[in-house]
Amino acid sequence: MLEETLQEVRQSFEGLASWREFVAANPWTYERAYIEKVVASVRRNGVFSEFHGPTPAELVDIVGENYRETLAANGCSSRVRAVIDEIALTVGNKAAARILALEAVTPFALALRGRYPYAMTVEYLPTAKDRARFFPIPHCNIMRSEFPDSAFDIVVSNDVLEHVPSLGDALRETCRILRPGGICLATFPFASGSEQTVVRAVLRAGAIHHLLPAEYHGNPVDPSGGSLVFAIPAWDVVSACRTAGFQNAEMLFVSSARRGITGSDCAGVHILRATA
Repeated sequence: MLEETLQEVRQSFEGLASWREFVAANPWTYERAYIEKVVASVRRNGVFSEFHGPTPAELVDIVGENYRETLAANGCSSRVRAVIDEIALTVGNKAAARILALEAVTPFALALRGRYPYAMTVEYLPTAKDRARFFPIPHCNIMRSEFPDSAFDIVVSNDVLEHVPSLGDALRETCRILRPGGICLATFPFASGSEQTVVRAVLRAGAIHHLLPAEYHGNPVDPSGGSLVFAIPAWDVVSACRTAGFQNAEMLFVSSARRGITGSDCAGVHILRATA
């Protein structure tokens, strides 16, 4: 049976050396043929989610081959379902969980608000025009928010941190607004083969300076313009979390045919999990 060859992995790593050891022992991690087996299994069997429950195959959308973003169930991509399942595993159905998500106009944000009454979903809305257009969605700059100390149990940023001018400031602010023991969950395009974050642009005296050709990613608030990528985090993001005040940090690697969690180059999704 094909399913007998498929893996179910949720494993944490603190650095590149341990990740390389895992990959050496599990070469399927970067094998395209294995990734296609996972996708074939999803096409036959559908997916299961700790948050959403089962989704039959006919309700799973697979558009293109960027499976991290385009293998979707309940409107949530492979990447997003990995995170929302991590939330479910962390707090279960605890209605009083105080969750901050740095997005508000996505199926992920809608799902959170539907289950957790104290979940708050926000967007980065830097101009008065932006705030009027998206009213009453709150504005939040995660490098400098207006939330009080220890306000949240979980702060979630799905593919946000690569777009902030200062990753260190964003991590420090996230740590500040988390209660002691609170959890930061974050995804981003991850340079898993590198120790050092790839800096593409910097902000100096209010002006953007490009160190590499400008790169933009999709932005639901500004679909035509997108969001500039300032940096692609690598394994040094773990130590950056500790410098920012987190007690512990790790990268979770989640790969699952049953849950339909895979990418196109790597057979899984990396999630930063840091504890305040």
